[in-house]
Amino acid sequence: MRILLLLGVLCFVSHLNALTLNEAINLALKFNPSLNQNIIGKKIQEKKTAQFIASQFGEFNYINSITKYDSPRVLQPITFKYRARDILYTGIEYKVPLFTGFELTENIKISKLNENLQNFSIKLTKNQLIFNIKSIYFKILSLKHQLEAMKEYKKSLKLLYQNVSLMVKTGKKPEVDLLKVDYDLKNVEAIIEQIENNINTLKSALKEIIGKEDLKIDKIQEVKLHKNFIPALPDMNKITSIKLENLKTEIAKENVKKAKSLLYPQITLNSNVFEIYGNGNDVNTYEVTLNLKFNIFDFGKRRKIIEEAKLQKEKTALEKLKIRLKKEKEINEAINKIKTEKAKIISYKKQINFAKEEERIEKLKYEHGTSQIYDYLYAKSRRFIAESKYYNALYNHELAIAYYEYIIEKWAK
Repeated sequence: MRILLLLGVLCFVSHLNALTLNEAINLALKFNPSLNQNIIGKKIQEKKTAQFIASQFGEFNYINSITKYDSPRVLQPITFKYRARDILYTGIEYKVPLFTGFELTENIKISKLNENLQNFSIKLTKNQLIFNIKSIYFKILSLKHQLEAMKEYKKSLKLLYQNVSLMVKTGKKPEVDLLKVDYDLKNVEAIIEQIENNINTLKSALKEIIGKEDLKIDKIQEVKLHKNFIPALPDMNKITSIKLENLKTEIAKENVKKAKSLLYPQITLNSNVFEIYGNGNDVNTYEVTLNLKFNIFDFGKRRKIIEEAKLQKEKTALEKLKIRLKKEKEINEAINKIKTEKAKIISYKKQINFAKEEERIEKLKYEHGTSQIYDYLYAKSRRFIAESKYYNALYNHELAIAYYEYIIEKWAK
């Protein structure tokens, strides 16, 4: 009773140390470099929007300059009251755009739309990240069960080797039978080593995607398998990548409006207050200037810029259609893949039952001398291969579900 209790405690502790799927996802959402780059990208875009908004209010500049002339110059035009060779200018200047042909307004709109674009990019990166985590996680679990099957196969071959060795000693079986068993045993050992290496490689890949440098992945925890998952066609307009394309179309429209701002005049206000020093004298002066700039002819340059913006808008609309059609195709493929993997699970389960019975029959035939060792070994290998394929199908089914959820962008919220 104490031994059973101790084993239970050890299993519980081992279970606690195992990395769960949810833990892996949460760690990735916190530490993944690509995701964090996108988050920083959004913050950068927010700063750009703030710059455009601030530019509406103009800017104050402190100006200080000293000029040495070859001959005396007047400090104050018109009056010619003071003259000096060395003149110091110090003062404050204020510049503000009063009308930019709506260019500044459009820049703010486009920048805010680009903030939303960054938002969608973060969501889609999360969606991709979670799928990548699940993909590797399920592959590790699949290999883990295949490894267990191969280890059982190895135990079975070792037991068979002992039995055949005894029959060879008693003259019931030829020595070549022992060599055949040993050959299969070495082959299984090579397969076990290969699976173990693949698991270690996938663990490294999982750590890389999570992005936590000091993370150690020794064991991963089992997941609850879906038994009766039924996929459904989603509302296409709620899919994030479609929303993203809608936003790109909106940005393209605003870019056309921005291009048309070139047809309007530019009006700016420039005012300053200066203190001018020279030859021991100082003069206070101020200026207020209203500038109007209107392009009357540019050899068709503005027209070409507007036409380019309109063509970009058409291109964006076609890209939106292409993405939508591709998404519909991918959803149908994902649904069919789930159905295919489900059918494989049923098929391999039947193969296992048949292979077990075949192995039992071949074992009896070999022990009674009515068949060769090759037939028995072949039947035994078919059983463990079927088990390996079954576990592979189980987790391929989970992967197919994860792929479907990735395609409908379930995690892009």
